[in-house]
Amino acid sequence: MEYQYLKSFYESKVTWKQEVNHLRCSPSFNKQPRYDHVIIQTDSAIFAQLKFIFTAVVGQEHIPFILVQAFDIYHDRHYKKKDKELGFIRLRQRSEREAEFFFARSIIRGAVIFPAYDEETDYVVFDIADTDMFLRTKEIVEATNSSGV
Repeated sequence: MEYQYLKSFYESKVTWKQEVNHLRCSPSFNKQPRYDHVIIQTDSAIFAQLKFIFTAVVGQEHIPFILVQAFDIYHDRHYKKKDKELGFIRLRQRSEREAEFFFARSIIRGAVIFPAYDEETDYVVFDIADTDMFLRTKEIVEATNSSGV
């Protein structure tokens, strides 16, 4: 499998200028697997991990697609107090069977997400990577809380 790379352009919620993320998806990026994380616009914005990037050719047009494994914002009494005190947004990764295809244009921006280490399927959003990421994460969490999920 070859190295997969995608540029994602987005408008910053802070400066209103165009920004770019260089997203990678590869089983061997500098001899290590690398599957970057993103925020995708579906019916609502969700966090996801890139699993595969490919381009479909329709006539003369090249249309980029992505395969992603999504995350759900996870609330549990055991973690809720600790996560809230530390300011963490805990995510739980959906199973690989629930992976979905999207147009690459559905990507809002890249995201920094890392393992929670106390549960194999749990991750934490690094929402203070920059102010734009902080604002977008806050919107996603508020939308999730207001929808009762």
